Amino acid sequence: MGMLGQAEPKQGLGMLDLGEAAGFARETLIIPGTSTALTSSVYNPSGQGGGASKATIGVEGANIRWWAAKSDAGTVLTPTEANGFLAVHGDVIELASASEITNFRALRVETNGVSALQVQYQH
Repeated sequence: MGMLGQAEPKQGLGMLDLGEAAGFARETLIIPGTSTALTSSVYNPSGQGGGASKATIGVEGANIRWWAAKSDAGTVLTPTEANGFLAVHGDVIELASASEITNFRALRVETNGVSALQVQYQH
């Protein structure tokens, strides 16, 4: 399943430890009921490489499902209401490579409420 072994949800949004990586870019994404990617113009502003190699994502509000990998056929995995990692309010997802950031997709799985992702990118 590609890079999934490196992306792991963590608890404790309030006590984020970003280590030495201060983060060069941030964004807030509202996640609808359709698969949504991170914003490439934010994590790779030049569009030519040299963008983010790590991301820390805090989940707020409604539950989401997410993937950060490609299938064996090379297509980006798309979460559904039944497939993908479940993340709930307060979870923190850490992406450990540029490919995980590029392949990340999230989907809100609750019909009521708003789901937001607070994202910080690091080099």
